[in-house]
Amino acid sequence: MRSSALMMLAAAALTAAPADAQVREETVRKFRKFLGSWTYSTLVAKRALDNDAALPPKCGHRRVAGRRLIALPVQPAFIATRQVPISGAWVERVAVRRCGSVVQHNIFITASKVRGLLARAGFPGTTRAALDLQVAVGKRALRSVLKARPGCRRVDVVDTKVVGRSRDPRAPWSEIWTIWACGKLIRQTWDFTPGAGRTRYRRR
Repeated sequence: MRSSALMMLAAAALTAAPADAQVREETVRKFRKFLGSWTYSTLVAKRALDNDAALPPKCGHRRVAGRRLIALPVQPAFIATRQVPISGAWVERVAVRRCGSVVQHNIFITASKVRGLLARAGFPGTTRAALDLQVAVGKRALRSVLKARPGCRRVDVVDTKVVGRSRDPRAPWSEIWTIWACGKLIRQTWDFTPGAGRTRYRRR
């Protein structure tokens, strides 16, 4: 699997001190092999497909069309006796083809020596927000739609899209969030401003 996050991990191995570089090169090799393993691939695919199955509108046919590593906030660590990371955190974006369209699902993976692997799904789309930030924004977005449509009982975030592009992760950015509300699509624009310790957000 090729990805910018994996390439960054490999680059870190090349620029490390000789003693550390050997360890990091071995970590890159193990991590790449792990990402391509059948067990891990099945875990990520199932989480994405389960998340997609819960989205409206209903679709009886879906399959994974591709996936890639998009973020590596905590580098993985291995021990000699295990091929599965004992720590680390990363994000995979899984494309699911469903009934003529493709939905991108963000799967957040954490590895623990005690708990093993945990895969959690964020909101679909290309949002840059971390999982806890997605949850916070999602609650406000869905609450506002329910308030505006009191007769609607089912609302879901079905897509997120970054508006414009910036190479600087510290720069503010904006996203359009699409919400399905009883058959109607509602789009909201949210502004994000990174800061010390947390990212502020507001709806336009």
